[in-house]
Amino acid sequence: MSHDVPGLILCHSGLDPPLLNLVETGPESSLFLFEEHCDENCHAPPTEFSLRSNKKEHFHILCYNLRMKIFNSELMQDYGTYTFGYTTYAVREDGDKLADIYNLGFLPYTGTKGINNMYYMSRSVRIKLDDWQMNSENRRIYAKFNDLKSTLIPITKFDTHDPKFVHFCLHYFGERFGERVMPESRFRQILDMGVITDIIEYKKDNEVFGYCFLIQDDQMSHYIYSFYNLEHFSNSLGLWLMTDCIKYAKDDGKKYHYLGTAYGDKGLYKTNFDQLEFWNGERWVDSRDQLRDRCRSDAGRQVHLVDEWKQRQAERFQ
Repeated sequence: MSHDVPGLILCHSGLDPPLLNLVETGPESSLFLFEEHCDENCHAPPTEFSLRSNKKEHFHILCYNLRMKIFNSELMQDYGTYTFGYTTYAVREDGDKLADIYNLGFLPYTGTKGINNMYYMSRSVRIKLDDWQMNSENRRIYAKFNDLKSTLIPITKFDTHDPKFVHFCLHYFGERFGERVMPESRFRQILDMGVITDIIEYKKDNEVFGYCFLIQDDQMSHYIYSFYNLEHFSNSLGLWLMTDCIKYAKDDGKKYHYLGTAYGDKGLYKTNFDQLEFWNGERWVDSRDQLRDRCRSDAGRQVHLVDEWKQRQAERFQ
């Protein structure tokens, strides 16, 4: 088992059987396989190595200390065209770093009660923060609410049972997406499953304008949910909150800020940001034009199916 990713080869210390030594699979191939056990390099932070193949090309190997279990769940098949679809999941183990998991295209799964430390692979999008600056459109939006005051509060110190807070968030989701999307039981499940690390509260003159839920470590942050006063929807308060969280992540010295997924026309607004890249199932692609094309053509690839793992979880709670 290996990941055929141009410029990135994963050394996974948790595979069974464990794999390491790089062997090129063919003279025209850039796929390398890991054999034998991972050595001491796997117990260090992600380390970059350089390898020259018999094609006289350089490859870069990034060695992660990850023990997470990766598995696929069958989704669909079209035998006539030899097309077989699977959903890829990862189970986070003790010692696995969030930044490493996210860097492999995974996002936290929050869809099933009682399932923690589960991640799914998708078209994740992120901002490379080293060179990120607001563009003219970002600055135009950001000027609209620059008088808001923000407070970053660790979730362990935030009263998530405050009735006013719960009502604010549920009212937002109910009005914006419909009550079935975020009933109180699901809202409580997300807060209690241990994935959210911080909440940013936005106020003006003691009036709450919004909340952002973050997942972060010392290298990355993820803007996973936002809730805001819909009276300011037409003034793009939602986009302002996303912009402010990106700014916070950069000012805090993060390397990446993740914006969730981008699918369909509803995901196009995320392409407003410079230094954007998306996960294509193999690697990170820094082309906003390609992302826009994919979002605009998503409707033609949509299937209304549930993979086998999700179906089994749903049956557990029926």
